[in-house]
Amino acid sequence: MKKLFLISLFVISFLSTSQIKAQEVDIVPYLKMIEQGKIEDVKSKLLDLKTDYPKSSNLIFL
Repeated sequence: MKKLFLISLFVISFLSTSQIKAQEVDIVPYLKMIEQGKIEDVKSKLLDLKTDYPKSSNLIFL
């Protein structure tokens, strides 16, 4: 019984961590756009990203 409880606790914690991770924005394409000199394009998309992902810590880097 205790083993089943520990396994279920592990699964629940793993699933909740996965959902938190999914809320982060992948900024690599935007960093590549900045590298290519498309800064204005990234600035215009940044407002939409902030609206869609208000709690994303990755947006700080943009």
